[in-house]
Amino acid sequence: MTGNAESRAAKLAASVLEIPAAPSKQLGRSSFEQALLLVLDGLASTAAQKAGIDPSAVWSNHANL
Repeated sequence: MTGNAESRAAKLAASVLEIPAAPSKQLGRSSFEQALLLVLDGLASTAAQKAGIDPSAVWSNHANL
């Protein structure tokens, strides 16, 4: 997953998912990180649902650092 499908790393990857994010004044391209969080949360939620995992069971394994 990348914000730039033409990057050197993306060209080496077997598969690429480009996640476009608008330029931001936030530090560290935070708009890309926020978009990535939404995509990955959606994927995790879908995978858990398909596997029949109860959402409350996920929280029992979640760690707060």
